[in-house]
Amino acid sequence: MYTSGRGGFSVKLPSAPVTRIDASSYRREDLQADGGLREGAPFVAEETRAERGEDGLYTVRWYEVPLTNELTDRAFLERLLATKKLGPNVIPRWVHLGEFPGFAYERLEPEKGVLLRSRVFIVQGRVFHLWADNWLSRDDEPAARRFLDSFQLAVAPGLTVTYDGVVADRR
Repeated sequence: MYTSGRGGFSVKLPSAPVTRIDASSYRREDLQADGGLREGAPFVAEETRAERGEDGLYTVRWYEVPLTNELTDRAFLERLLATKKLGPNVIPRWVHLGEFPGFAYERLEPEKGVLLRSRVFIVQGRVFHLWADNWLSRDDEPAARRFLDSFQLAVAPGLTVTYDGVVADRR
């Protein structure tokens, strides 16, 4: 079980992970007038990846988002979903991890030989994006599901994913 102290989550990864922090750009509200950064400014994103032999690549990426009072978690997810280029044959579904909303989808990428299974959640101002890229020739769906289902939050351990229904319109 991999635990991210900074991210506040744990997940079962198939091998030793590699973690990368992207701090190449910052949120506008963290930039100061003199061009410096506000002290304590959060990084942009943290991504942890692990390979599963010849089956594929498993990834968790998370980042903090500035939410305003007029934008609910669900509205933020709807906006995020609208910006994703999922393809015409991809039908995302709304999901929840306990009280925390999200969406899930699968996408076939035949030119890359990959089946992508993904879940995205928003939890207390953070977006968590999990995905399993499985090579079509060696796809192991049960292993990918175990990875996705193993995701746990430090703020609320023991939550399971529930599926709510298909996202009606992504335009």
